[in-house]
Amino acid sequence: MKDIADIIEAYDSVGCSGPSMVLATLVRTLGPCYRRPGARMLLIEGGHQAGLLSGRNVEKALHARARKIAAASRPELCIFTSQDNTASIGGAAAENHVLLEPLSGRPDELPIRLLRECLEQRRTFALATVFASRGAGAPPPGTRWVLDDQGQLFSPPAPETLDHDIRRDLLSAGEVGGARRMTYAAGAIEVEALIERLAPPPLLTIFGGGLDVCPLVRISKELGWHVWIVDPDPACANKGRFRLADRVIVAGPDRLETSVPIDHQTIAILATHDFDDDLRLLALLLGNRCRYVGLFGPRERSERVLTSLQRKHPELARSADGLPYAPAGLDIGAETPQEEALAILAQIRARLSES
Repeated sequence: MKDIADIIEAYDSVGCSGPSMVLATLVRTLGPCYRRPGARMLLIEGGHQAGLLSGRNVEKALHARARKIAAASRPELCIFTSQDNTASIGGAAAENHVLLEPLSGRPDELPIRLLRECLEQRRTFALATVFASRGAGAPPPGTRWVLDDQGQLFSPPAPETLDHDIRRDLLSAGEVGGARRMTYAAGAIEVEALIERLAPPPLLTIFGGGLDVCPLVRISKELGWHVWIVDPDPACANKGRFRLADRVIVAGPDRLETSVPIDHQTIAILATHDFDDDLRLLALLLGNRCRYVGLFGPRERSERVLTSLQRKHPELARSADGLPYAPAGLDIGAETPQEEALAILAQIRARLSES
């Protein structure tokens, strides 16, 4: 998700009057490649870029091809093959199939607008991006079907059969998981498209504004995540301390339901250092079947919180999904707040990859 933020920042800095730009989307891979389909990067005239798709030699070839595509002003599917250790893994052959699309620099340009709304408005989209097509009247590479999080479908002119099949796969994009290549046929028309779910970055909510969670905020932002800090004390919940946080909220456990969204997508770290507050928050979070809940701090304290939870809320303490993590974080022998942050974020990332 950091790639999306970097792409938007670079795109805005160039604008309409700057050097030419080409959006590169990885649509298919063969062999041991660095990235998976759906990865993106922005190629800027002069050798600059935002994001990363592969190794050094492939990046050079991408820039060279992007210059020609920008001049032609027409999207094109390009295949980059490598058998060296620089651009593949372990010296094995690798193929990167990349859709290259010239961009105008306008703020409302479709692919950039979708990335921007996903990141800044936390919207979710299902996309079908055509990267190869054959037959008279076939939609050209770069054509997109978009299904938004309100159930609205935005589709280009296309044969009814083709439109129906793509719509069906967009509706199931969130259930299948991961971007996938699909082939569609309608009479003499054949289309290859990348079906993907474009979702906002993880939102990490940290309950507690102590200095010990500062590394957790900093490293989360480096990953491209959104981070909220929630603390009842204005001296702790302030932007001066957490300049990188997306939101800093002054609220205690009794005001959370009106201040902070808590649902099955919530990723929460409890770092209040107040036993009663941690207990109340834990009951609330587990009751809402959150995606990840972790207790920040020593193992002995976490065990006391869990013992008290089991006594007061036995139905929550018997959770079958492994929550809460007490203490939060993988066991890597962490001692400093920076190491604790590394252990916690690695555990959260592993949890997200399971669901």
